[in-house]
Amino acid sequence: MWTLIVGAVVCTCGTIVGAILQGQYRARAKFAADWSEFCVLLKQDISYLHLPLAQIVREYLQKTPKGEFRELLARFAEILERDSVRAERVAVLCKSANVRKTQGAALQAFLNDLGRLDEHSQLSRLERDGEQIARYAQACAAEEKKLGGLALKLGFLLGLAVMILIA
Repeated sequence: MWTLIVGAVVCTCGTIVGAILQGQYRARAKFAADWSEFCVLLKQDISYLHLPLAQIVREYLQKTPKGEFRELLARFAEILERDSVRAERVAVLCKSANVRKTQGAALQAFLNDLGRLDEHSQLSRLERDGEQIARYAQACAAEEKKLGGLALKLGFLLGLAVMILIA
């Protein structure tokens, strides 16, 4: 009887681990999609409306209800309002982001360059970065679709296998 209960607990733990991994893939895909969406919005607002960066960020924060990218952007907005020298604080901010290491450097460069260039240079930089961010978002969505469900299933199967070995 106890072996069955312990086995069920182990199977549940395996499933929970799989669900946590699936959530990490989902969070990374959402972060990348939000980053891509912000880049598109930024290009439009700078090129057509000629809005200042701080106003664009505030409007995006008001429209976006929640998410890890929104939280990162809210902290970036605080840095933007307070510090003229922001590279060091942006580097610390980007280390906490849910992105791959290579994309963390790209995120840091993206945030550091915002508002530091003239309009034409900023728009060409956003165009180039936007294409890379969109590819990254697509890759994360594909990875989440492929590996997210797989992590959950493997977690369950691992827990089931340990349960069978215990019983």
